[in-house]
Amino acid sequence: MKPTLDELRQFYLSDIHELRSYRPGKNSFVEGPDRRLGCYRAPGQRLTLLDVAGFGSVRHLWSTWREGQGNHRLEFFADGAKKPVLAGTLDELIAAAQHSPSPPVTGFVGNKGARNLFLPVPFKRHMRIEMETLEPTWLIFYQIDYRTGQKGDTPHAAGKMPALQHTQHSVTIPANARADIATLTGPGIARRWRLKTDVNISAHNLLRLETRYDGAVIPAVRSNLADFFGPFRGVSFETDTNTATRVCHLPMPFRRSATFTLANDLPHPVTVAFDADIEPVRKWNDRWGYFHALWQQTPRTTGYRQHQVLYLHGRGHWLGMALYGTGHDHGGGDFAVIDGEGDNPAFLHGINGEDYFTFAWFGRGDHHPFAIAHSNEAGRYRHHFENPYPFQKSFSLYWGTYPDLAPRSVAYWYQDSPEDTTVADADNPLNADWDCFGPVPLPLDKNHRPAGDPYAVLLSVSDLDAGKQFECRCVSESFVSGWMKQRSIGPMLDLTYLARHGTKIKGEVELGGMGHAFLARRVIASPKARRVTFQLSHDDLLRVLVNGREVYRGGGNNGFVTHRFPVKLKAGDNEVVVQLTNFFNVNFNWAGFSLRLLE
Repeated sequence: MKPTLDELRQFYLSDIHELRSYRPGKNSFVEGPDRRLGCYRAPGQRLTLLDVAGFGSVRHLWSTWREGQGNHRLEFFADGAKKPVLAGTLDELIAAAQHSPSPPVTGFVGNKGARNLFLPVPFKRHMRIEMETLEPTWLIFYQIDYRTGQKGDTPHAAGKMPALQHTQHSVTIPANARADIATLTGPGIARRWRLKTDVNISAHNLLRLETRYDGAVIPAVRSNLADFFGPFRGVSFETDTNTATRVCHLPMPFRRSATFTLANDLPHPVTVAFDADIEPVRKWNDRWGYFHALWQQTPRTTGYRQHQVLYLHGRGHWLGMALYGTGHDHGGGDFAVIDGEGDNPAFLHGINGEDYFTFAWFGRGDHHPFAIAHSNEAGRYRHHFENPYPFQKSFSLYWGTYPDLAPRSVAYWYQDSPEDTTVADADNPLNADWDCFGPVPLPLDKNHRPAGDPYAVLLSVSDLDAGKQFECRCVSESFVSGWMKQRSIGPMLDLTYLARHGTKIKGEVELGGMGHAFLARRVIASPKARRVTFQLSHDDLLRVLVNGREVYRGGGNNGFVTHRFPVKLKAGDNEVVVQLTNFFNVNFNWAGFSLRLLE
C-alpha cells in the first residue's frame, strides 16, 4: 500500500532541518544515434553512466524512453567488484526496490514513462554504473544524483512526532498595510502552521508573507502567499481553494522567537486566522538550520541569461523550489553552483526542465513526497528530501528559459543563520561582463572528439575588436555576429545559451551543441604589477591566455574539476581570453567555466 501523506511527512520531515555536510553530485546524459553516429543502433552496446570515487551513495536515478526505443540493462559495480551488486532494467530495479521497507518511497514509473529510482545504493570506495542497450536506442536519457563525503552523514530520526503545543491568532489588516499575525517564543520548532483568509485565494498574490527569527533585521522568508504555497496539496504544502486555507508542514526551528508578518496590498482589509503546532525543546541544537524562502521574478528573459532562483553566502542546505511561468522545458533547466566562492566548487546541471521535477514529456501529477507538477505555467515544485544540496560558503541556482518570458520562483532552504544573506543578481560584486563569441563547429573524428587543435577554428580577438562578423552555428541553426555580451553569475560564466543572441534554438538539440568552440574575453584592472592565483573550474577542453600568453590548458574531464595556477598581471588593464569547447559528457550540453582571482 502506498504511504499516506501523514506517513510520508513523519519520515521525510522529522529531521530535514538538520544541516548536512556531504558533497552532492549529478550526472546528466542525453545521447543517441543522431549525436554519436553509429552508436546505440544495436543491442549489446555499452555506456558508462557514472564513475565516482569516495564514500557515498547513489540517491536518485531518472530516465525515460519511448516504447521499443531505449530499454537498457543497468549494472552497479561497487568498490571494485567484478560482478554487479545490482543489475536489471530500470523497471525491474524499481519493481524490486518496492519490496524494501525503508525508505517508504523507493521508486516508481510515473505518467508518460517517467522512471525514478530512489532506493539508496551505498558504496565505500567507488561506484560505477554501466548501461547495456537491449534494443535500438532513439535517445538515452539518464540523470543520476549521488553524494560523497563524510561516513554516516545521513541524519534521519524518523519516528513518532513529539507532543505538540497548539497556538492560534486572528488579525485584521487594513488596506495597504502590514501587521504581525503571530510571534512564537522558543526555543521550539513550528511543525505545522496554517493561514486562512476571508478573501478569495485568487487574491493571495497581493498578500506578502515575511518571517523573522530571533530578532533578525531582514526576514528569512519573503514571498507572496500564492507562490509560496502554490496550488499544491502534498507533503510540504496543502492548499484548499474552497476555504482560502494554506498549510505549511516544513519544520521551522527558532532559538528565541519566530514572528510572522503579512503585508496586505489589497485595496480593502483582510482578516487572517493563524494557527500552529509547536514542538517545544529544551535548547537550540547547533546542527539545526533556520528555514528560509525567497520569491524572485525575472520581468523579461533574454534566452541567453538564466533566471536567478537563489544566490547566497553562508552555510546550509538547499531543499528545493517552486517554479512558475517557465514556458517550454527545452528552454533550459537547472544549474546549481555549490561553494563557487570556496576552494572546491561543485556543479549540478540537469537535462531539461521536466526531469528536474522527476517527470517526462511534460507530464504532470503528484510524485510524493518529492514533486508536484500542475503545469509549467500554473506551477511545479521539487523538494530534495532524498538528497538536499549542502553548501559551506555559498550557493546559487539558476533556471534557463526561452526569451520573452517572466518566470517566477520561490527558493526553500535551511541555513545556520537567521539573517538574510542572499545577494540580488544586480548587486553581486563578483558578476563580470565578458565579450563572447560562438558557438563554432569543430572538426571531429569518428569518436566525436576534436580532430586536431580544438581552438584553431576560433577567430582572432583583433578581428572581433575591429567589428568583423562571422557565422555562429549550432546544429541546424546559424546566425552572423561579432562580439556578444554575457554577464557572469558570480565567478561562473555560462555560455550554454549564448547562441540565443541570434537564434531561436529549436529544441534541446541546439543547446550549446556537441563539438563546438567558444571565445570569451574580459579585462582585469590591476593597480600594480603583481603575481596572483587564478582558480578555474571546468569540465571540457579549455585554454586561458593572459595578455596574449598561454597560462593554462587542460580539460576533457569526467565532470567538473578545479585547478589553481599562478598568473603575472601588469599594472593597468590585463586581457584575459578563454578559449573553450563543449562536448556531451556527464554535464549534458553545458558550456562554461568558473574563474576566480585569488589575491
